[in-house]
Formats: sequence, structure tokens, C-alpha cells
Amino acid sequence: MATQQLPLRGSNKAPHWVWRGPEDNTTLPVFLDEVERTCRSVGKTDDKDFINASILYTDPSASELWKQLPAAKAASPVWANFKTQCFSYYPKSNVTNHYSPVHLEQAVQRLRMVPIHTLDDFGRYNRFIMAIGLDLRQE
Repeated sequence: MATQQLPLRGSNKAPHWVWRGPEDNTTLPVFLDEVERTCRSVGKTDDKDFINASILYTDPSASELWKQLPAAKAASPVWANFKTQCFSYYPKSNVTNHYSPVHLEQAVQRLRMVPIHTLDDFGRYNRFIMAIGLDLRQE
């Protein structure tokens, strides 16, 4: 039986991450989780596999940096250490709380102007408010 391979870089099945500015910092943990899931889906479960795939699937500038990280160059690399080192270069990338009470107040002020006529309208409103509320509840 042939072993499964990781998807080709740039394919629609491959994870990808491009840093264009600070707004992309919060998507880094999602990208790294997708890389791990993608590796596991083809039977690659070694930390070195996760690290190599992360370097492969990110943009060239991040790839050059990540190749030089001590965790990537270690004889026995540790995925958790690699992720921590990556996060250190992208401020707020591993922040668990993304919202403050001010965000909730602003959302309520903005959304009170939007009429709710259908169940879909209510669903959009509810998802938006719940995302902020549940994040604040974790504090």
C-alpha cells in the first residue's frame, strides 16, 4: 500500500498562511492547527513532520525565518516549542481573548441600527454577539 503524501503547496487541499500585516497575526494559530490536522490525515504524526509542513505551507518570508528558529533546527524538534517561537515573532498571535467589553458595546451600538426581519438576520446577529460574549466570558 502506498503511503499518502501531503497536498502540494498551493493546492486547494493544502493549508496556507501569508503575513501581510498585524491583522494576520490572529490567524497563525489556526494555520498551525490546520497543518497538524493535514499531517495527521496522511499518517504523519512526528513533530518534525509538523514543523517541515508549516515551513512548506507558509509564505516565503515567514518560511525563511521559521527555518532558522532553534526549534526547527533542533536534533529532536518539539512542535510546541516551534509554535511558541513562531508566536513570539507575531504579536497577539496566541492571545486567547480577542475582545474587550468595549467591543461588545460597539457591536451593540452598531447592530441596533440593523433591522432583524428574518431568522437569517437574527442568526447573523446572534453569532456576532455570541462570539464576543463567549470570548469575554473566558476572562
